[in-house]
Amino acid sequence: MKQVEEGHVLALDVALKNLGWCVFDGDEIVACGTVQTKPPKGAAKYISLEAAARELSSELLSLISRFSPTEVVAEMPLEGSKSMNAVQAMRLAAGAVIGTCAGAGLTLHTTRPRDGKIAFLGAGKGEKDEMMDAARKRWPSAPWPNAKCRMEHAADAAAAYLAWASSSSAICKK
Repeated sequence: MKQVEEGHVLALDVALKNLGWCVFDGDEIVACGTVQTKPPKGAAKYISLEAAARELSSELLSLISRFSPTEVVAEMPLEGSKSMNAVQAMRLAAGAVIGTCAGAGLTLHTTRPRDGKIAFLGAGKGEKDEMMDAARKRWPSAPWPNAKCRMEHAADAAAAYLAWASSSSAICKK
């Protein structure tokens, strides 16, 4: 398993509305949660999506400032969406994460959702409840969110970290 020489690693489950995150110190989770964006009510769809991407970037900068990570690991599901709106939202979220990390001078490593499922469950497919159970089992003392809708995204962020940390090399570097 990879060891970061010093500093925290910020792990992300990238999404525009519910971005899951975990902060790792070594192999321990020291903080985790979900960034939930809320676009302005009544705005046109493209304005709502752009506002959510700006809010996501701002919240990510806040996490970076608060925890001072030395690296970022992000699960980036860029294929397989069911609608054009979902594809557009995911691309905006990915762009916000990539741009924010680059602007902060952080190395960004990416994983696929399948990689996290393999790392947690030993197979490329799995249900949300299975992922949450695997996360709680591996890190029982982590400060997991209480709400299921938040926990599932934090668990996916932890799975992204585990997939990256278990790999022989990062999939994508800055």
